[in-house]
Amino acid sequence: MKLIEWILQLKDDKTIDKMLELADSEDWGNEISEKEKAIIMKSYDDIANGNVSEHSEVRKMYANHK
Repeated sequence: MKLIEWILQLKDDKTIDKMLELADSEDWGNEISEKEKAIIMKSYDDIANGNVSEHSEVRKMYANHK
């Protein structure tokens, strides 16, 4: 549910366009770059190791960067 809320609040056209592009592809895993794959894998590692932050805390950190 948090992911859906995050997606609905996106304002970055580049991110939105990339997500739409991936959603339209049959196998988006073949569509993304090696760098993007590495970022995804690092994210999985971070989650597995508990290196995560609550969405509300991240929003507070970036509230002044709009």
